[in-house]
Amino acid sequence: MPAPRRPRTVLRVWPSVFMVGSLVAMTAFSLWWLRRGDDHDDEGGWGWHDGPEDLEPEPPPPYDEPAWWPDFERDFEAYVAALH
Repeated sequence: MPAPRRPRTVLRVWPSVFMVGSLVAMTAFSLWWLRRGDDHDDEGGWGWHDGPEDLEPEPPPPYDEPAWWPDFERDFEAYVAALH
């Protein structure tokens, strides 16, 4: 009498176990990777922001007319006059 054969369903389970295990490992690694930058020790790094005040943009600088603007207006006026 031949030896009993191993059921094939057991062999089909291992790829699923491997995939689920890989997914769990990648999730754990991703959470660890994101949490490790949460140490507010350095000011200029890739760490997390301190709160909503960090997310507010800097106010724009006050508008000042460029120094070259009068020259441009004069040249443009001469150009338009030359077209007519």
